Amino acid sequence: MNFTIEYLPSEINGNGVLLDNGSWNGVVGILQRREADASIESLTMTSLRWNVVDLLSPLWVDRKYMFIKAATEFELSWLSIFYPFNCPLWFALIASILLLSTCLGIICQICHRNTEFRRNGLLQNICNSLFFIFSVFCGQGEKLGLTTTSIMVVCVSTDLLVVVLLASYSASLMSYLIVRRPRLPFRTFSEFLADGTFTLGVHRFSSLLSFFETTEDPVINQLYLSHIAPHKDTLPMSHLEGYTRVCSSHKYVYIHFLEFLEDKRNKLKCELTIVPGAFLTVTKSIALIRNSSYRGLFRYSLTKLRRNGILQQLLYVTKHGNEVQETPLISMDMTSLAPIFTVLAFGLVATILSISLEFAIHKCKKQKQTSYRMGNDWVL
Repeated sequence: MNFTIEYLPSEINGNGVLLDNGSWNGVVGILQRREADASIESLTMTSLRWNVVDLLSPLWVDRKYMFIKAATEFELSWLSIFYPFNCPLWFALIASILLLSTCLGIICQICHRNTEFRRNGLLQNICNSLFFIFSVFCGQGEKLGLTTTSIMVVCVSTDLLVVVLLASYSASLMSYLIVRRPRLPFRTFSEFLADGTFTLGVHRFSSLLSFFETTEDPVINQLYLSHIAPHKDTLPMSHLEGYTRVCSSHKYVYIHFLEFLEDKRNKLKCELTIVPGAFLTVTKSIALIRNSSYRGLFRYSLTKLRRNGILQQLLYVTKHGNEVQETPLISMDMTSLAPIFTVLAFGLVATILSISLEFAIHKCKKQKQTSYRMGNDWVL
């Protein structure tokens, strides 16, 4: 817009909040006193700020998350082997196995003159077919001994189904095991209130204070009354101070934007994690003084940038940077694979017990037969 720009820093490290005397501090206070024409810092749009400054059309919508100290324990689900497929798909998979086994058993019973299949009967043939189909689904080779066209059609259909399902299941299970989910003490604002042992912190001059005070959400309002209002004088003066308090205590929570943490990460002594379900949605914009003569020019320029896609690109570069960050390789540990090894261990134990039981039953039957024969010989 060919402006000659003079930068005026704020007297506080913040965009500004409404004071008890009705005035504002921070960036909003500078604009209210007409000491500057516009804010270079994007401001969160709130109803209170609308009363003292002119906010342009929204630039983007962002989220402020709850940050806690990174957990050292991770979630372990013993049902992880069932997570790759949902319930309807599991039912469809079981139904497919039963249907294919029934078709194969009927074909073996009807279409073959082999005395072995005839002697087994329909039910036995279906059971044998069920074991055969289940082996195919498990990726195991199994010889059926029949090569008719009808059986080949069933086998080809089964193989095609297994190829798709096995690849999908393996990929989904692997991705689930690699992604380590921290064990969070709470997941939502309601759970945070129910816990009651954590201390909540926000920037002392953040727009969140006015948002908490004017919100009609009962949960957010209770959050303000119980965790923020009693400690307004001890709230962090900077975001770095807020993050440092989180590192100093496992019971301290700080609310801020996710991308700001990336800039401060190298200055922190610990790793922080967000609570995905505990966030506030805010809208960011540029502020001008009330009834500014430049308002039309700013709106036209922003509309032009947005229409040409330049604004979106600038916002992306500002939030994410130009450099492409390499994703570190993550290896699985024994904790992630514990459910799978547990199933394997139970299978081995069940196999040993079943073999021992069968051996004991066979031995008892053999002893009874021997005793019966010896008794008959004695009578004779």
